[in-house]
Amino acid sequence: MRTLIIIFLQFIFQQCFCQISIDSDCLERNSMTVSRIMLELLGQETVQQMLDNKTRMLFILGVDSSGYVSEIKRIRTQNTLDKNVEKKLKRYFGKHKIQMRICYSIDLSSVSYERGLQIARSDFQNSKKKYIIVGFPGELFTHYEYYKTRGYKGIAFNSKLEYLMLRLNDK
Repeated sequence: MRTLIIIFLQFIFQQCFCQISIDSDCLERNSMTVSRIMLELLGQETVQQMLDNKTRMLFILGVDSSGYVSEIKRIRTQNTLDKNVEKKLKRYFGKHKIQMRICYSIDLSSVSYERGLQIARSDFQNSKKKYIIVGFPGELFTHYEYYKTRGYKGIAFNSKLEYLMLRLNDK
């Protein structure tokens, strides 16, 4: 009986905290997480400069089956990344338990949403470590040019940093 209860609790724990997603906003939510970390770690002035210089970063992150980042495998940018920034980021991700969503793309025309999510969870939990790619600013700036002239949800902004802050405070 005791073993059965332990197995049941482990099953519930895995089901509740696994951040697997097949939703369309999954990549955007991961970009939000990384953007918040960038702001906290580097400050608004540095992030403003990065946005103004059109700096794009791709993080290749090792995650466990619950979506917790275990390592930064690589950070890719179009420009050379300052080694101090890279060290700060790696130290931050190592020190804090950062949980990311694990994004899957599944054709939902042939299966239900619930079945698609079940397939994704099963696939992911059958392997020890997987890698995900997260962009900064990533998906958050997909519609920037559109909102620049019209405002984001009726709110005008004057800089890319202000737009990023609006997006981060939105969800």
